[in-house]
Amino acid sequence: MSMLVTYHALSPTEAERVQQLDPDAMDDWLDRRDGACSIDLDKAWHGLHFTLTGSAWDTSGSLGDLVLGGDEFGEDLGYGPPRWLAAERVATLSAELDDLSVGDFAQRIDFTQLEAQAIYPPIWGRADEQADLTNLLVEAYGQLREEFRRAASAGDGFVVVML
Repeated sequence: MSMLVTYHALSPTEAERVQQLDPDAMDDWLDRRDGACSIDLDKAWHGLHFTLTGSAWDTSGSLGDLVLGGDEFGEDLGYGPPRWLAAERVATLSAELDDLSVGDFAQRIDFTQLEAQAIYPPIWGRADEQADLTNLLVEAYGQLREEFRRAASAGDGFVVVML
């Protein structure tokens, strides 16, 4: 089974309502939003986190909670409960992302380390696919950067879900 990460932009008021949903209602909410998420990192989430932080799982540091952070709420959905990144944190992260261009992000990608650190999914050692894998990570970073900027402008936060 795949591990996928999606982000759902919500106003703080909407987020309060979603955080109060019981497990069945949360499942229904996610089903209704299927395909309508703001960001779908698919399987690039862990490579993105590692490339930004230099760590497989640590969430400390300025960008540590971009992919794996936030305040947990609700029940475990399979790979942990949903997490809330508040609007204030989204604005801070957006500013930090603006300081790292897509080109500079691409320069950080280290396939040897992605493979050595067992970053999910186990595809990073495929030398013949490194151009495609670079594109996967760069496109995911660009999408993340753009949507965080949009959410920050709107005063929104994100519900982050790993399924």
